[in-house]
Amino acid sequence: MKMIRLFAVAALVVVCSIATQARIKDPKIIIHNVGTGAAPTPLSRCPIDGCTPVGVNFSFSVNHNGGRPLMFNNASGQDWTSLTLTETGVPAEQVTCVQTVFLSCTVTGHEDGSVQIVLSGLAGLNPRVGIPAGTNFSIGFGCVNRVCWPRGLNFQAQAGTAFRTVDFPGAISTFLYGINNAGDMVGAYVDDGEHTHGFLLIDGTFTTIDYPDSALSVAAGINNNGVITGQYNDSDGIGHGFVFSDNHFTTKDLGEGYQTFPTAIDDVGDLVGFCTDSESNFHGCVAFDGPFQILDYPDATASVTLGINFQGNQIVGGFGTQNGSSFEHGFLYQDGEFSQIDFADSAATVPFGISVTTVAFGINDSQEIVGTYSSGGVNNGFSLKSGTFTTRNVPGALQTNPVNLNDSGQVVGWYVDSSNVTHGYVMNE
Repeated sequence: MKMIRLFAVAALVVVCSIATQARIKDPKIIIHNVGTGAAPTPLSRCPIDGCTPVGVNFSFSVNHNGGRPLMFNNASGQDWTSLTLTETGVPAEQVTCVQTVFLSCTVTGHEDGSVQIVLSGLAGLNPRVGIPAGTNFSIGFGCVNRVCWPRGLNFQAQAGTAFRTVDFPGAISTFLYGINNAGDMVGAYVDDGEHTHGFLLIDGTFTTIDYPDSALSVAAGINNNGVITGQYNDSDGIGHGFVFSDNHFTTKDLGEGYQTFPTAIDDVGDLVGFCTDSESNFHGCVAFDGPFQILDYPDATASVTLGINFQGNQIVGGFGTQNGSSFEHGFLYQDGEFSQIDFADSAATVPFGISVTTVAFGINDSQEIVGTYSSGGVNNGFSLKSGTFTTRNVPGALQTNPVNLNDSGQVVGWYVDSSNVTHGYVMNE
C-alpha cells in the first residue's frame, strides 16, 4: 500500500510534466480536476466531442495510445468526496498515483487479485475540493521509462458522496436505522396503504424484512455478520423484539408486562434497545448472553439504551427526569459507568430520532457518536468525535435525525424535507 501526498504547488498544477520524473519507474495513474482553474492548460478543456458524462458508478478502459487522458463530467448531481478505482491488471506495488483534487491516494492489493486505488480527503493545508457536481475531470495513464499500463485494461469506478437520499421504491416514507462496515443498511418504509415494513439494502437492492403475520415490522440494526435485529407488532398491537439470521426469525422479549424494542446489535449478537412497562414508562433494555434485562440511568424517570458499538463495550442512549416518557439528556455507558452527554445550548439532547415506529442511535468502535438535539423546537443532527460536537444537518431539511454509523464514519438516518416527506439518508463524516 502506498500513501502519496502532494504538497508542492508546482506538482499540483503541472501534471503534464509528471512523466519526466524518471526516478519513478512505476506506471502512473493521474487524476486531475479540469473544471476549474484560471490559467487554461491542455487539460482544462474537453475535446470537441465533449467530456463523457458519468454517475457515481462508471467504467472505462486504458486508451490505446496509453497517454492521452480520458475526459469525464460529474453528471451525478452530487459532489464527490472520494473516488475508488478498481483494476486487475497491474499489481498494487507497481502503481503510483498522482492527483490534485483529493488529499491522498491509497493503493491496495487484495487476495482476489484486484487492486483498489482510493482517492479521499478534502481541505487541508492546500485545500482540495473533490470533484463537484457538474465539473470536468480527467484520468490519465503515465508511462515512465517505458513502463506503461496495458492498453485496454478495464477499470471500475465508484464515487463517494457527502450525502445521498435513500427511498424505498414506491414508499411514501423511508427511514434508515442501521449500517454495518460493509455498507449494508436496514430500516423501515411506509407503503401507500400506510403499513410499515422493515427492509435490508445491499448494493442498491432492497429486500423487505417482515416478521410473519405481524401488523408492523421495523429492521433497526445490523452487525458485521449480517444478523439483523428489530421490532414487530402482533395482531393486538403489542411490540416485540426479533433477531433475523439465516432467513430465520427469533422473538426476543423482556418478559410479561413489557413491550420490547431492540435497536442495535453487536458482532457477537448482544442486543440493546428499550422497553415500556404497563404504565408506558420507558426503560433501557440490554441482552448479553441471555435474556433482556433492564438498564436504567441512575435516578432517571425514563431511560432508553439505543446503540452499541460492534465490539460490544460501549452503549449509548438517553434519559429524562421529568416523567416516564420524556428525555432531556444523552449518555454513554462503559465499564459499568454512565457519562452524561449534552450538546451545548440545546433544549434537550437525546441521541436518537423519534419516528412513528421506533427510536434509534449509533456509536462506532472509534467512539464516534451521532444523535439529535433540539434547538428552537427543531430536531438537529450532531456528531461527537474526540470531545467535539458538530451539527450534522441535511441541507434544506426541516429536521434531521442521524441514528447510526459504521467504523468508516458513514452515518445513516432520516430527514423531513420542505414538503414534509420523510426520506432515509447516508452521510459521510
